[in-house]
Amino acid sequence: MNLASRNFVVSILVLSVSVGISACSSKRAASEEVAKGGAAASPNQDHALIQWQPWDDRVFDRARKEKKLVLLDLKAIWCHWCHVMDEKTYADPRVAALLNQHFIATHVDQDSRPDLAARYEDYGWPATILFNSDGQEIAKKSGYIAPDQMVELLRTLVVNPKPMEEESVATPAVLNPSLSNEFREKLETEVLTRYDQKQGSWDVSHKFVDAGFADLFLSRALHGEKRATKWLKQTLDQNLKLHDPIWGGVYQYSTGRVWNEPHFEKIMSVQADNIRIYAQASLVLNSPRYLTASKKTADYINEFLTSPEGAFYTSQDADLIPGQHSERYFSLNDEERRKLGVPSVDKHIYARENGWMISALTSLYAASGDSLYLERAKKSAIWIGSHRALSGGGFSHGEKDSAGPYLGDTVAMGLAFLKLYQVTGERHFYQDAVKAAAFLDSKFKNGKAGYNAAVTTGLATKPMGEENLQVARFANLLFRYSGDIKHQEIAKHALKFLTIPDIADDYYITAGLLQVASEVETAPVHIALVAPKSDLKARDLWLGALRFPLFYQRVDWWDRAEGPLPANDVTYPELSRAAVFTCTESRCSLPAFELSDVQKRIGALSK
Repeated sequence: MNLASRNFVVSILVLSVSVGISACSSKRAASEEVAKGGAAASPNQDHALIQWQPWDDRVFDRARKEKKLVLLDLKAIWCHWCHVMDEKTYADPRVAALLNQHFIATHVDQDSRPDLAARYEDYGWPATILFNSDGQEIAKKSGYIAPDQMVELLRTLVVNPKPMEEESVATPAVLNPSLSNEFREKLETEVLTRYDQKQGSWDVSHKFVDAGFADLFLSRALHGEKRATKWLKQTLDQNLKLHDPIWGGVYQYSTGRVWNEPHFEKIMSVQADNIRIYAQASLVLNSPRYLTASKKTADYINEFLTSPEGAFYTSQDADLIPGQHSERYFSLNDEERRKLGVPSVDKHIYARENGWMISALTSLYAASGDSLYLERAKKSAIWIGSHRALSGGGFSHGEKDSAGPYLGDTVAMGLAFLKLYQVTGERHFYQDAVKAAAFLDSKFKNGKAGYNAAVTTGLATKPMGEENLQVARFANLLFRYSGDIKHQEIAKHALKFLTIPDIADDYYITAGLLQVASEVETAPVHIALVAPKSDLKARDLWLGALRFPLFYQRVDWWDRAEGPLPANDVTYPELSRAAVFTCTESRCSLPAFELSDVQKRIGALSK
């Protein structure tokens, strides 16, 4: 699921980050203090027993001054096990006593800090990471930690605050923006062997539709690859079990290597991925059922995760009552659910999440031709442009970022603007995409390879895989529209990072890397409508062109009154009526004047 990407994929576990700094003048003194302990917690004890403090750039200075360790509880508002951690572990008086005496305890909503989320996403939410006074990580724990286990962990680190485990940091070994034949074959083998042929999706414990998998297999199914078509259908059909049949929307994932053990939170990356993937699959696989699934998820977004102003919220909780599993609740019908109440919605409005949803809705608009989805996408784009835009073309994450700006927001909005240009032909969206690319290149570029997750110094000043996949895809597509070599160079710089073996070998990078590398190496089919935008028949041709099943494409609407196209690489003749031209790198079709001819010409050149 995306960066992203979402599109990244958020794992099922909650990350509680514990940061350790030397707390005692001697191990013996620490042992005596820790041994005092405390009574077991009441299950209903309020976790506010802990003296929580803000996580900021001064956290390590405060810790050194006070001679304490530091705990950062990195969680997700929507996460069931985060609630359980709050209600049980952090409500335990023994845990509270240890934290208050020996630690600076901080907690952060990971949706509010993409830099921290990107750094620790492999640990899932919640996770527990400990640092010494120099910011060195001395322990990282993934998922729910029971009170007794937490007490043991905290006591151990107070007595001996040395690293319990070391973070594995990839060292650039391959800085090549293209894939060698040998490397490509290795990645292809990994994709084939990682697929779960019995259940669909990757052969891992968590079942969901991974965006990289879907993109690669959509592209290959479009070109008639039988195995890709079979595996794509199998996975999409199985994943429908995670679609809420009552309200719409998609649960985050299912556990146990099967599809019928869902975790019920509905987070924006999953909703956006499913809207886009099912909309595109409805065209590629000629499936009205998939289009219906995409529409139902969009309807859920409109009812539950859309602000009165038209911007999109962040997520809906898995639990009606925090900490209590909601399987029975989600088995009820609409009336029964509403009688009990509705799980809470995180009403933060982030640029990144809005960018994801805008892009998804453009895909649904292209597949359905229903202008309602386009209007919702535009409304969000206008709000984000008014409330989250930064000088120079970038975007803040929320209203007030404690750090940042973050790469994820700018690349998500840049791609959203480019997708809006792709489905409307409105030049101002293209210009906004160009500005976003310039901002991310100037602010986030890593000197060796890739683009860093955040501008600020500290934990997040390194590239992350899924975000760089999005950068490469966005910048390459922008290059196809602009013809500007600097956009191609952005894509290749992101690929330098992605081709590092340890990065490329990630389950959730490999397939996406194969697809993005293919796009960077190959020009898309170029569809151009030549007609005044006031021509009503031209609009019908436009919608017909958008609905043709092309996964990777460049689409322009050229109204001569607006001047040359951004990349003026084809000279079109003046005609007395609206016409659609389809071009590849080597040839263009004859003009098509009727919708049936448009799709025939596109089909002929795209094979």
